[in-house]
Amino acid sequence: MIKFFRKIRQNLIKENKTSTYFKYAIGEIILVVIGILIALQINNWNETRKTNNQLHGYLKSISKNIQSDTTEINQIKSIRIQHNRAGKDYMKCMLKDSMSLSLVSRMAPVVGEQYLNVNTAAFDALKNSGFIANLQGSAIEDAIFDYYAYFEEIHESETSLNNFIERLEVGLFDEDFDKVSRFFKMEHRQITKEELQITLELIYKNSKMLGIMQRVADEEYFEVYDSLRAKGHKIVKLIEMEIAND
Repeated sequence: MIKFFRKIRQNLIKENKTSTYFKYAIGEIILVVIGILIALQINNWNETRKTNNQLHGYLKSISKNIQSDTTEINQIKSIRIQHNRAGKDYMKCMLKDSMSLSLVSRMAPVVGEQYLNVNTAAFDALKNSGFIANLQGSAIEDAIFDYYAYFEEIHESETSLNNFIERLEVGLFDEDFDKVSRFFKMEHRQITKEELQITLELIYKNSKMLGIMQRVADEEYFEVYDSLRAKGHKIVKLIEMEIAND
């Protein structure tokens, strides 16, 4: 092709068609420039498609993480509700001046730490990759940051509750360690009626246990888990739309 154009130029020069030669040369330059611009545009398209594919990969991973978070959210909400009901039933027993044995098995799990765990791996990977800049100002970016910021708020509340329980839990064993320990082992060993009575009376009168059960009875922020789940559902839908419209 280059030889073909060179031959045309040489013929024009030999035929002394200078003006025609210059017109031809300008046209040839224009064609070269157009070719370069087309090549650059194609390269830009390829880079954009490559970037979008990588970004969509991160978004799909975030979507999977959030969908798996739903199971964790449902579980921790159920646990919080169970603990709250146990706390309220315990406080009712305080008013009746008696404690039901059936309440024991519901009280023991309350003193254990419970946290909502969400998977932030894909979100962290997206932030570290730099591709997050491609979402700047978008609804997806706002929704994703809102989701994980809201989770942090929930985590702070859970940390406050768990730290409170942990401080009082330590005090449970300050006195009569062996007797209080029986309370947490009732389901795993045989216990005489006399031992059971002593243990129940001890737990019933224990100010630390009263403090713990009062706190969980007052904790009724279950709707935050529903809100987080709804925020996650919104993100999954936005990601599906983003990928479908690409």
